[in-house]
Amino acid sequence: MTAKKASFLSLSLLVLLTCPALALTPQETSEISNKVRTSSGRWMAEEAKARKHATGKRYGQAAIIYQEILKERTALGLDLQTEQLALADILEKQHQIDAAETIYKQAIAGREASEGDENLTLVYSLQAYSDFLARNKNTAAAATIKKRIAFINNQVGKAPKELTTLLKSAPAKTSAQYKTWAKESAVKAAQIGQLYLKRDQEPRAFIAFQKAIDLDATISDGYEGRGEVYKRSDQLTKAGLDFDKAIKLNPTNAQARLNRALSLRVKKNEKAALSDLNAAVAAAPEDLDILGYRAKLYQDTARPELAIKDYSHALKLNPAAEWARCQRGLCYMDAKNFDQAVSDFSALASKFPGDSNYLELKNKALKGIKPKTQ
Repeated sequence: MTAKKASFLSLSLLVLLTCPALALTPQETSEISNKVRTSSGRWMAEEAKARKHATGKRYGQAAIIYQEILKERTALGLDLQTEQLALADILEKQHQIDAAETIYKQAIAGREASEGDENLTLVYSLQAYSDFLARNKNTAAAATIKKRIAFINNQVGKAPKELTTLLKSAPAKTSAQYKTWAKESAVKAAQIGQLYLKRDQEPRAFIAFQKAIDLDATISDGYEGRGEVYKRSDQLTKAGLDFDKAIKLNPTNAQARLNRALSLRVKKNEKAALSDLNAAVAAAPEDLDILGYRAKLYQDTARPELAIKDYSHALKLNPAAEWARCQRGLCYMDAKNFDQAVSDFSALASKFPGDSNYLELKNKALKGIKPKTQ
C-alpha cells in the first residue's frame, strides 16, 4: 500500500475522529501509536530541558536526556535524525569528537536506509555533518560532503537512478528481444515509481510511472501510480482518468479501486464508492486498509452490522489492529448492542490504562445497558 495524502482522508485520520489511540497507518499496531501519542509531550518537555542544560553548559545532563529519548524512539522504529544531530552537537561541545562523528554518520546512514541516498531529507544531516567537519579543520571531507549536497539538490525532478540503470539494459528496438524486455521493464519501472512514491519524491516517481506507460501502454499499475502522483498534487481530474484507465486494464487492481473509491466518497457518491470497495476487497481480501475503508463507509451510512463484520475480519487478520476494535465498539453502540461495546472498550481500557478516552467510551456504553428485572 502506498501512503495516502491530504487530498483524500486516510483511514487512520477518519478513525481518529472518533477513536483516540491508533496506529500511524492501519497496518501498524496501536501499541506503537499509543506509546508515541502518550510520549510525544514528554519528549518535547525533556528536549526543552536538555536544550536548557546545553545552554548552561551542563552537557553531560543534556546528553543523558537525548540518549534516553533516542533509546525509546529506536525501540518504536521512529525517525531519529533530530535527536541524533542534537546529541552529536552536545558531544562535540564536550570535546568527544569521535563520538560526535559516529552519531552524525549514524544519522546519515539511517536516513539513507529509509529514504534512499538521493533524498532531499538527507541534506539536513549532511549539512550538519559538513559544518562539523569544517569546525574541526577537516576541510577536505567537508568539501566532499558539500559536493554530495549539491548533487542531491540537482537530482530533484530527474529520473531515479534505478530507472536509469534499467533503461541502459534495453536491447535495440528493432531486435526480437525488445518487446519482451519492454513489458518486463515496464513492471520494474512501476515498482521503482512506487518506491519513490513511498519516499514522497513525487516528481521522480512520476518519471518512473510515465516510463512504465511508455514501455507498455497496457500496464495497469503504471496508470494507478501516475494517478496517485496526480492525486497528491491535487490534479484530481487527471488522477480520476488514470484510475479509470488502470481499472479498465485490470478490474482486479485493488489499489486503483481503493483510490477511485476515496475520490468518489469525496464527491458524496457513496453507492459507486461501495462498488469499488467491494471489488477491491474481493481482489485483496486480507488488505486491512481496504477493509477499514469499506467498514468506515458502512459506518458513515448507518449500516453498523456490516461495518462490524468488516472490523471483525480486520481483527481476525490482525488482533493488534486496535483502531478496528475501537470502531467496532462504536458500531456496537450504534446497533444498541451495548454488551459487546463494553467488551471492546474494556479490552482497550485494560490495554491502554493511561488513555482516559477508552474508559469514557466504556462508561458511555455501560449506561446503555438496561438493568435486568428480577
